[in-house]
Amino acid sequence: MDGSPSDQDGPPPPTPIIHILRPHHIGILSILMLTFKEEFETRALSAPFLLHVYRILLYEISEVAEPKPWHQLIREISSGPTGDIGGARYDAQYLIEALKDVHIDLRNADELTLFLQGVPMLFSERDDEPAVFTRRSPFGFFCRRCYITFLKLSIVGVVRLQRDYQAWRHGDSKAGYGDKPLDRLNNDSFLFRTKHDLEQYATPDAYAAFEKARDVADVSEAVECLRRYFEQCFHYQRDSKYRQHTLIQLVRFYYQRREFAAAKDLLDEAIETARRANDKVSVEYCKTLKARMPNKEPGRRPALNPIEPNVHPYEVLFDVKKLMQVEFEQPLIASFERIVEVIGVFDQWAEQENTSQSDAEQWGQHAVQSLVWKAAGCTRLGDIEENIVIAFTEVASDDNNRITVLLNRAYKEARQGKYVEALCMLLEPDVWRGLAMSDYELWANEVWHILVLRATRRGQVRLFREYLRPKRPMGVYRSRDYFLELRGSHSSKIRDPLHEVIYSLNCGQGTSSVEPLLTSLWDSEFQCRFGSYRTGVTLLADVCMEFGMTKRPKRILQDIMPQIINGDDLEQRALACFTMARCLIAAGDADNPGLEEAVEYLDMAEADYATLEMYVALAKVQYLLAVVYNSMGREDARNAAAERHRDTSEILLVNGGDALDNEVHEIWTLVTDVGAALSMR
Repeated sequence: MDGSPSDQDGPPPPTPIIHILRPHHIGILSILMLTFKEEFETRALSAPFLLHVYRILLYEISEVAEPKPWHQLIREISSGPTGDIGGARYDAQYLIEALKDVHIDLRNADELTLFLQGVPMLFSERDDEPAVFTRRSPFGFFCRRCYITFLKLSIVGVVRLQRDYQAWRHGDSKAGYGDKPLDRLNNDSFLFRTKHDLEQYATPDAYAAFEKARDVADVSEAVECLRRYFEQCFHYQRDSKYRQHTLIQLVRFYYQRREFAAAKDLLDEAIETARRANDKVSVEYCKTLKARMPNKEPGRRPALNPIEPNVHPYEVLFDVKKLMQVEFEQPLIASFERIVEVIGVFDQWAEQENTSQSDAEQWGQHAVQSLVWKAAGCTRLGDIEENIVIAFTEVASDDNNRITVLLNRAYKEARQGKYVEALCMLLEPDVWRGLAMSDYELWANEVWHILVLRATRRGQVRLFREYLRPKRPMGVYRSRDYFLELRGSHSSKIRDPLHEVIYSLNCGQGTSSVEPLLTSLWDSEFQCRFGSYRTGVTLLADVCMEFGMTKRPKRILQDIMPQIINGDDLEQRALACFTMARCLIAAGDADNPGLEEAVEYLDMAEADYATLEMYVALAKVQYLLAVVYNSMGREDARNAAAERHRDTSEILLVNGGDALDNEVHEIWTLVTDVGAALSMR
């Protein structure tokens, strides 16, 4: 084999086209000579022991793994069944003892030459006697190949082989396994050369170096390794016809790094190169990659990929992301229809023998389904799809499906107030251990968003401004998701109007936000985004109270409350309960028994806001609860609610002045250390 044997885990190198006589070949030939030549003449070895030796040697000559050291090979042979043969002259125990000392006396090139000249006895027929191995058997082919390679060696090559073999027998695993140049000027090991001995054929080492550089985000090294890989000799034709693959790999590399301008420039060149090479598959793949690129024209809808024989199922699955964009103005039913089409395309690809695919690809549609179900407001169905991906994908791997699902689940847990559980989920070593740097950026960005979510809900504004905001990693960030402000970029025609309504209600100008609210309600209902629709209905009831309505808001919330009360979104339930309590209070007088029902809703809202640590909203609920208790004449409950309100106000005052949180600092230090460790792999 061309590579040196090692104990490192990972796929073995492929069998080389050029056969070079290595030290472990001499060891295998020694075992074949002592075992099967003598056994062919005496028939003294037991069948179980012979079967054991067959299995070991078949694995070795197939070269599907790194060659074993000599002592390990002998130890495996010695572990076979060595039963008592009786009066046999050549039993298994004698063979094992002979193998331990075989060819220890190959002190010069002449002795090695004499040994190799005896190899033809294993596969040559003499005087109508059958050979030990037939010429086309695995062992016969191995012996013939080694013998022919020996015939091509020069005296210098034989001397070098003898020296390497002695070093290998004494434990030097690298002796004789280094790569040597094949030209006549720098390599004098061959006396006779074939055309295969004059050219260094392609090896995967450069591509492995490219993948490593890609994972650690080393751009210059990745480009150089990719160039060296595709500049190798793959065949004897003048044009390798692989240049388009070089460009495609670079496009994928820049796309993963979100350098879309560089990816687009190379993509046009890759399409032209693939067309000149008449590579239809690469042309179709380049077109699908081009459809992934973001459009610079505002308001232009992205194009969907046609379902064709050469279009990969993942490219069709990427259309779901386009369909889920609010600006695309398509209901989520279209996304589900596309997922069904993807399943059919994937099944069709799985039935074709000429298409390459991995087991991890089949879980992509489950990861996408989890997102679509949650966008539709069906959180528990989304959890089921996430569980499927987590259960069947490899732990501590670079599978993007797994890390995407884990990031989504962690942020969902954080939105439910389980900040510690969410951070523990992401900081688990099995989550980040195998990440590429592109996925590490997503991971670090999600950890940062969870820290920002907790800080803004707690009212730690100074901590965000002085510590978290300067450390924001690369990724998407919308300030409107965390702060009640109108500035910032617009991202959604459903969420942005709701944000404006909340801002107007907070300023006491809810009556001026009817139009954006109704627009958001229409879009969310048409696009089947029922999570946003429920929030919009809750805000609609609040706006109705701004207009002096008392009965209508209560009926609106009573219709939507069964969908909210189960607690799939605690913040949404807390807002709905707080609004319902205000509706019940506004609908009657102080003696109205509806106040008891309002207290129940306020207690639920208080518990939810306390779980979420949203202290500003919690203080408002506790203040209203104290007022209701006072109207009902329950002084003890009023005093307790007032005491809780005071404690909450003190917490807000302390949190507002914190510029540094030791826990946040330790978490972010760990995130940076993980990034440094991953980049140094």
